[in-house]
Amino acid sequence: MFDFLGRKRRNLYEGLEVLYKEHYARVYRAVFALTRDKQITEDAVQEAFFKALNKLEQLKDKSKFGSWVTRIAVNEAKDILKNRALQRIVPIHDPISLGSADKRISNLEVQDEVDRVLVQLKLSDKEILILKYYCELSIEELAEVLGIYPSTAKVRLHRARLNFKNILKAESVQDAGVGGES
Repeated sequence: MFDFLGRKRRNLYEGLEVLYKEHYARVYRAVFALTRDKQITEDAVQEAFFKALNKLEQLKDKSKFGSWVTRIAVNEAKDILKNRALQRIVPIHDPISLGSADKRISNLEVQDEVDRVLVQLKLSDKEILILKYYCELSIEELAEVLGIYPSTAKVRLHRARLNFKNILKAESVQDAGVGGES
C-alpha cells in the first residue's frame, strides 16, 4: 500500500515538474514584460504556479494550463505593481538576439521610442500590447490570459494600438516642432 502511494506521489511530482518546465519561460516573459523587475517577476511567477498547482483540479480543460497560469501570474504581478505603485515596462524586443552592431543600435533606438510610448499608456493598454507582441499570444490566448472574450480582446488590442499610434504621432509632431524652432 505504501509503495503504491509513494509511486502515485512520485508520478504527481513528475507531472507537476513537466508542467512547470513546459510553461515557466513563457509565463516569466509575460510577467517580466509588465514589471521590468526580476524580483517582482520571480515572486509573481512562483506564486502563480503555487496557486495553479494547488487548484489544478478546478481547471476543466487541462490543455489550457499555460494560458491559465499566465493569467494568474499576470494578475499576481499587477497586484504587486499596484502595491508598489510601479508602472514601468520592458522593451518589446530583446537586444541580445539582434545581429550587427549597427542593427543593434538602430533597434535600441526604436526600442527606446517604444518604451517612451508604452510608459505613457494605461496599464490595460500596456498589458495587451506586451502580451500580443512580446509574448506573441494569439487573440484566443489573450482572451484566456486576460479572462475576457476573444471579441473583447480584439477591441482592446485595436484601441491599445490606436492609443499607441496617437502618442507616437504626438511625440513626432512635438519633436518636429522642437527641431524646427532652432
